[in-house]
Amino acid sequence: MNNFEIERFNIYCMLLSKYIKKPTKQLKKELEAVKSGLIPVKYLMK
Repeated sequence: MNNFEIERFNIYCMLLSKYIKKPTKQLKKELEAVKSGLIPVKYLMK
């Protein structure tokens, strides 16, 4: 695993925990995007 994959996994876990607490269509879209390899820019700008 390289740093990008680790970062993607961390973001996926964070989104998943938010989604479990409060499922929304927006979070579901972002989860699917991260799963397919895309990371929304707002999560890269920490």
